[in-house]
Amino acid sequence: MDLLKSHIFYLLMAALWSSCGRVGYELAPLHEEALIHADDTSQSDPGTNTETDHGYGPDTDTDTDTDKSTDTVADTDRDTATDISLDDPLGDSSNYSFVFPYRGQIWLGPQTDGTGAVHAAPGSSAFSPASFSFFKDSSGDNTHSNDAQSPYPSIGTTGCAVGTGACGPDNEDGRGVFTSGTIRGEEWLVVSGARESGDLDYIYMTKDTDATLDFSYVDLSAVMGPQTKGISSLHVFDDRVYIGAPDTGGKRPYLVMLKNAPQGTGLNAAGNLVDRTHDEACDISIHDACTLRAELIPGIGHSTDMSMIDAIFDYNGRLYIANSGGIARSTVAAPLDAFNYPDHWTEVTPTSADYSALESVTTDKVANLEPADKAAPAMAAFGGELFFARNTEAGPQLWACAPDLVTGPAPATDTDCDPGDWRLVAANTNSDTSLTQFNNTPNTHISLLAATDEYLYVGFNNETDGIAVFRTSNPSPSGVADFTGKDGCAAHLSSSDCEGIGGNGLGLPANSRIFSHAFSTAGSKEYLYLVVGDGIGAIKVSLLIR
Repeated sequence: MDLLKSHIFYLLMAALWSSCGRVGYELAPLHEEALIHADDTSQSDPGTNTETDHGYGPDTDTDTDTDKSTDTVADTDRDTATDISLDDPLGDSSNYSFVFPYRGQIWLGPQTDGTGAVHAAPGSSAFSPASFSFFKDSSGDNTHSNDAQSPYPSIGTTGCAVGTGACGPDNEDGRGVFTSGTIRGEEWLVVSGARESGDLDYIYMTKDTDATLDFSYVDLSAVMGPQTKGISSLHVFDDRVYIGAPDTGGKRPYLVMLKNAPQGTGLNAAGNLVDRTHDEACDISIHDACTLRAELIPGIGHSTDMSMIDAIFDYNGRLYIANSGGIARSTVAAPLDAFNYPDHWTEVTPTSADYSALESVTTDKVANLEPADKAAPAMAAFGGELFFARNTEAGPQLWACAPDLVTGPAPATDTDCDPGDWRLVAANTNSDTSLTQFNNTPNTHISLLAATDEYLYVGFNNETDGIAVFRTSNPSPSGVADFTGKDGCAAHLSSSDCEGIGGNGLGLPANSRIFSHAFSTAGSKEYLYLVVGDGIGAIKVSLLIR
């Protein structure tokens, strides 16, 4: 009863503030963004979106959006003096979730059983549910292995019973991975599951926007290896989907490019890997998808016994990939396979001694990955520079590339990152100066690197104090003093004198890990969503607003 009263009190206070704002009450200006822990425990609204349905294939239903919800967070140009904490946004005690933008909404998923996700307008805490539906691949040489009735309701979940609707269409039995992006003028949502037994062959794509997202299959068996069990990274760039896959085989890791989106129920992608024994040159005139032979890309291939592509990013019209071996970029906008087109790729790993002196973290995990599992969890562009987060066995590092430092000889340019363009950012000043921990050694892993129009954010997992998030508006930051934390404190101070934004653990020290993040805008406001938790209890979604 006391918990219910407290919950009602917080909701009344939020409503009161909103009313005050509408009638013109002047409140103190913010010195940092408001912190809102967004959640919806009832999830009673149907899936809503004001766009016309973009479904395809046999499904011809349309979206008749009737949601007129105006449940948005408070105006962040004013101090709300309120901290609303509402847990478990998926409503099923999920201990992990991805957050991602798609068609003007912010989405969280998958649910623990892999059957759906929730979504809300940017800045809103009113999440609505959406279920999944996956068409069956029953054509071609490779077909879905799940004999359960289709369409399938789940992308799969850990421990599901093979051959049942609890597993994915191809008996995927691991947590789904999501991204979204625009391909030839249309925005797509992309998801993949995981297979503990290996031989992961499929991703799934949809343009749907209604309460049931109908996914078409993409059969990538013509470009994937038999040891592939999961997906480590997904990125959409220049009308193509790039897929990074952990692998233990001889051609590890896998980097796959998908050029053509599915039509109707699915696509059996023609690829350049022949009988999984040898490959042809990637030819986009005949291949829907190609393996780009990442094992031959300098700095990337065969980095460990289990190699993966940790991060994929685009910057100044070039594709960047990173893992425990280093960083590479393309020399052209649409790179092809490294065996037949080796000049399409070049290594850009930092030559600094601060980089080479430390060993990157490695993992044996091939699915259900978290940012802290990765040597290169993220890249972000801000202020004309490219930033790169790195986790080493000794601790985290933040690197920045100023592309005009090294301008030649080719393939170096003044617009692309090259090995000599990198510098270590925000190095400790009172402990190991080769690490970026904001002078707090329990900040053991970088798990957040994100840029909005105004700020670069960096966040750390911290099992002692709770996660710590800092930011800078400096377009070319150098030292810890360029970043700020709670109430605008200078980040070079001791951790007791300058906690991260929102305080340790964003106000809840039990929040020791950052799982996912997404950036969205609505009008003049910027929203940075963080999925946080401890990996055991239900996640929380923290919303940083500017």
